[in-house]
Amino acid sequence: MDADSSKAYYLSAAPQCPYPDAADGPMLDGAVSFDFVWVQFYNNFCGLQSYVDGSTTQNNFNFETWDNWAKQTSANKNVKVFLGIPANSGAAGSGYESGQLLADIINYSKSFSSFGGVMMWDMSQLWANTGFLDAVSGDLGISSKREVSTTTLRKAKRGTR
Repeated sequence: MDADSSKAYYLSAAPQCPYPDAADGPMLDGAVSFDFVWVQFYNNFCGLQSYVDGSTTQNNFNFETWDNWAKQTSANKNVKVFLGIPANSGAAGSGYESGQLLADIINYSKSFSSFGGVMMWDMSQLWANTGFLDAVSGDLGISSKREVSTTTLRKAKRGTR
């Protein structure tokens, strides 16, 4: 089957934060040219909970390691690294943060040139966490408010564009 050249295709992965990732390691070791990776900074020792606020160097919170991977090991030197976070306290066993500490973690991560944004796990948890998306969007310096017309909604229900 031939690829449709009229469309853009992106390749991504969602590794755990320990580097190298046990499952994705061989692919991340330069074998595959990823466009972005959604690194899961939760449920591991290197999760958001290990970030040391106010410290310029981080021992366990390893976004810098992933930035180095992007620049030195990745087959695509323009790959973007997304900060994967739990979207609510029940979304993960560990790593959920909010408020000023999360803003500080995002600000720290934004200092790396490979930073691509924030990935949240998962949508149902985000939906139940009122105000969290607005807060994270504000931390990123963007608005989470999107104008949606009723025409757009009607077309979406019919499956047309």
